[in-house]
Amino acid sequence: MPEKNLITVTKNRVASPQPPKEAIFDLLIHPLDTALALAGFPSEPTARYTMHADKDGALEQASVTFMGSGMRGEASINMVAGTNLEEATVGTPNGLFRVQDLATSHTYHGTSHTEIASPDWQPMLETRGFAPLVRAFFDAVANSGENPVAPATSRLTHQLLCDMVAQLQA
Repeated sequence: MPEKNLITVTKNRVASPQPPKEAIFDLLIHPLDTALALAGFPSEPTARYTMHADKDGALEQASVTFMGSGMRGEASINMVAGTNLEEATVGTPNGLFRVQDLATSHTYHGTSHTEIASPDWQPMLETRGFAPLVRAFFDAVANSGENPVAPATSRLTHQLLCDMVAQLQA
């Protein structure tokens, strides 16, 4: 999608607060990696972190907001949302694109709306992209090919989360 200007990726869970470091590296890592991928993995993004814990110190909400390449991105988790829902939204001057639970996509242009659902007979690992990624990785190993996941992108995601945890412990 050209001219992306706002990217938001959120993972919501029902009543499942967790220790902060565990929630950040186990759950927030996925929406952050997705948001960074949708943003084209901006080099040296400026990031801001927010976290909210309950009275016992369990993480209820956390977010990473980053700026890079003329766009703003946000990845967040809400561990007390009252529903299990994952959603990614990309805003552009030409419309809004939204994917829910990696199963349904919505496209909004002006006053029109298009919805496309993934086939209900397809295995979840196919629908969510895990099976094709694993096949691509095994193919790369078998044929001495290039890793389908660039290590630099994984490092960026992990570095931002390490910075977030360091801020939490400060």
